[in-house]
Amino acid sequence: MSAVKVYSGTLPISKIDEMYELFSRLGFTVNDMEGTVLFKSRKGFIKKLETIYNVKIYMIGNDNFSFGIQTERGMLEVVARLYQKGGEWYFECIKKEHSHLCSSILSAIKSGIKMYERKITEKSSSNVDQHAFKISRAFESFLDGLAEITAISAAIKYPIVERKTIKLNGPKEILGIIEYLYSKYKNGKYVIILLGSDWMFSIAVDLDTREFTPSLVVWSSNLRLLGEKALETLNQIHRDEDVKLNIYSMQV
Repeated sequence: MSAVKVYSGTLPISKIDEMYELFSRLGFTVNDMEGTVLFKSRKGFIKKLETIYNVKIYMIGNDNFSFGIQTERGMLEVVARLYQKGGEWYFECIKKEHSHLCSSILSAIKSGIKMYERKITEKSSSNVDQHAFKISRAFESFLDGLAEITAISAAIKYPIVERKTIKLNGPKEILGIIEYLYSKYKNGKYVIILLGSDWMFSIAVDLDTREFTPSLVVWSSNLRLLGEKALETLNQIHRDEDVKLNIYSMQV
């Protein structure tokens, strides 16, 4: 029988245990002692008859999964196989009389692959790009710990691209603002100014290199910090207040 292409590239399943786990995640009953997966196949046009199969999965080589059932004589009969050829994966039904079972196995494999692809996609999207941004000393000379000068310079020299009032909930939100910039503009250099009642937090960020330098000044205590210490200290400041956010583009 002709083979059906089911996947292009590297499958996220390369071992027998992983294949059994795939079927288990899909809700199939897996007998770990016997190493079989329970399939229910229904066939017939008018009156559907349900047949239960205990399908054993085994491998031939590194990229060939075989699916077999036990015959009445106690022999293992191969009904289908999943194999790789030229970087693509194919499913082939070996026994025409078991086409209904083959269809069930094929459908499960396709569902399993989609499940893993969805899981990878969700993991990728939840692994926010903010983790790729790193604190560096690239803009220390620009910020130089004097946030007032930075703010005045930015307001005079650079065009403002964002102005709003926000609630600030700590460093995670700072990284969220940087990520927001990246998702919207993709490249370029920006200055982010956050104004509280008696403090100012400034961030110079380069979206191309994914580097940023933070700066904090607290006027009531004349505290001035740069880098990681500025970000850590910001988390210690009580901020039950609205914060003014201004973002300037350094592209002139």
